[in-house]
Amino acid sequence: MSGREHSRRPPWGWSLATAGLLLSVTAGAQALPAASAAAPARAWSDHLYLGLQAGRSQTGRRSDQIEQDLSSEGTAAIAGVDRSSFLWSLYGGYRITPFVAAELGYTNLGAYDIAVVSAPGTDPVALTQRVAAARPVAGDAVYLAMRLDGPRYRALHLQARSGTFYWRDTRHYEVDGHRIGGNRDGFGILLGASLMLDLGTHLSVGTGVELYRPTQDNGVRAWSSRIEWRF
Repeated sequence: MSGREHSRRPPWGWSLATAGLLLSVTAGAQALPAASAAAPARAWSDHLYLGLQAGRSQTGRRSDQIEQDLSSEGTAAIAGVDRSSFLWSLYGGYRITPFVAAELGYTNLGAYDIAVVSAPGTDPVALTQRVAAARPVAGDAVYLAMRLDGPRYRALHLQARSGTFYWRDTRHYEVDGHRIGGNRDGFGILLGASLMLDLGTHLSVGTGVELYRPTQDNGVRAWSSRIEWRF
């Protein structure tokens, strides 16, 4: 038996396992930044969209309804209404999910001219006040709505929106030669549906119908085309 000490060497299997573990840890650490770069987290701005729509609108108020309103106030008059106008809207929204979004927009509801011929001796100021109370919903509107986007069939999909809006109209009238100003405003319900066509990852065009229905009027119906950009 020799008096020399012999150092114990680790088994070759253990050495290879240790080296393999070190190589795996090193490779994994180097792969983490690459994986993060390949799948970055979506920024909040990626959920935004902007849109513009324009088209024709029609008021639900008819000439005979205005005449009835004036008659109920004791005014005999013949009324005429230009029921068609031009409507446009600018809107934006945030997609909460791929199918649900919150939308805020401004809409110009158009202008609908009224012509009134009253009986002789009618007080023009009183007549103007009554006409102002009976005139159609028009002017400017701001709305807040929830939007639902249906599943896509190729490049087509349906949109539906429902919400509330506030409208305000400032008009001046000329009644029996007297020019008098008047304001009117209120709240209402917005309902709409559109058929959209995707032209790429970010751009869509479409057409649709909308109803702006206030609490005190028949409201405004719109047929419009729209273009939308998704960020």
